[in-house]
Amino acid sequence: MKQALVTRPDVRQARLQIMNGERQVAGSANAAKPEIDIYGTYETRGVVLPGLLETGGSPLTGNTLLEQVPTGGSRSSTLYEAGIQFYLPVQNRVAKANLTIDKAILRQQQLRETQLESAVAAEVRNAITALRAAESAAAGAVKARELQERLLSAAQESFQAGYGTNLAVIEQETYLAQAQASEVVARAAWSKAATQLERVTGRMLDRTGISLKDGQGNERNSPPR
Repeated sequence: MKQALVTRPDVRQARLQIMNGERQVAGSANAAKPEIDIYGTYETRGVVLPGLLETGGSPLTGNTLLEQVPTGGSRSSTLYEAGIQFYLPVQNRVAKANLTIDKAILRQQQLRETQLESAVAAEVRNAITALRAAESAAAGAVKARELQERLLSAAQESFQAGYGTNLAVIEQETYLAQAQASEVVARAAWSKAATQLERVTGRMLDRTGISLKDGQGNERNSPPR
């Protein structure tokens, strides 16, 4: 059960949702608290120096025309500003309402996780019980087949010694075939129960070579064996 609660993807997803819900509640709680902002600015001021630039000749006199354009400047002053802003919410009803909603959602997620853990524990217990029952049934089928093989051997010896009939041998062969078929069915049920246990404990992904990654890209399952 401990392994199932650690390796099953649905359980890990439920716990991840709870972590996100806790962070959301913390953020909503911070929104209802006082806020302090520290800011600072840096600014330089200068004076533009106009210059003369030739733009062409006058169509009337032929003299060169000069126009004033900004060609540079000089720094005249530097301005520094710094300050602190303090916000004190008196009745932040929106933040309080969001906090109440986020707490309710977090509580629902926690209840879903508890229900999921209970369901996982029940699935594991049922799978273990079914596996033990299938194992016992398979062991009984093997013993029944071995016993039927001995009965068939005894019937063949009696027939060869003249104490039995061919019909008795055929009957024992039929019983042996039925015992072999029952053994195959019991072994298949045993294998199915083992696979079900692998699934409910979350080891099926590991067995099939499928790996899961977390938010940082790290693999959460070991390589297949």
